[in-house]
Amino acid sequence: MELESINSLILSEKLVGLFVEQEEEIEKAVKGNYYSLIFQVFAQKMTIFYNETTTWADYLGTKQKFWNDFMAAGLFYVLGNWVKNGCQDSYDEVVKMVVEFHE
Repeated sequence: MELESINSLILSEKLVGLFVEQEEEIEKAVKGNYYSLIFQVFAQKMTIFYNETTTWADYLGTKQKFWNDFMAAGLFYVLGNWVKNGCQDSYDEVVKMVVEFHE
């Protein structure tokens, strides 16, 4: 799928849906102490995504890397905790917040 053709709502739905689909694996990762390894892969994939879809006019070098890391860590932490805590907020509400975070 062309990354540029995905709007923020569809992308957020896919991202939140991925965490919902992986709920059991996230629980296993927490219990097995390899949750941080999953984060490393997630951060790498998010960096690739941002590099392919973001214009970095003001963010070069270290600033770009820090921004990528910050966004990946925030998304992973928030969505991971949402899933680990039983998805108490509705899927639609979480998707809406992810869209807002990226605006």
